[in-house]
Amino acid sequence: MIKILLFAELSEQAQSGELFIEAEGKSIAAFKDLLQKSYPELTISEATMIAVNEEYAEDNYLIQKEDVIALIPPVSGG
Repeated sequence: MIKILLFAELSEQAQSGELFIEAEGKSIAAFKDLLQKSYPELTISEATMIAVNEEYAEDNYLIQKEDVIALIPPVSGG
C-alpha cells in the first residue's frame, strides 16, 4: 500500500489528510487515473503537483513500495 498525503481542498474533499492505495509499479500517470477512479470526489487537475518522497515527480516515474506521494493542488488567492 502506498501512502498518499493530501493538502488544501483535496484533504477537505477526501475528509482526510491521507489515503492508502495499491499503486506499486505504476507510473505517476497511471496512478492519477487509478486515484481518480477510486476516489471520484477528488479534483485532480493537470495543475495538481505530485511529489514522491518530498521531490516533484514526472508522469513516467514508477512508484516503489515505500514511496510516500503528496498531492498538492494549485494555490490561488488574491
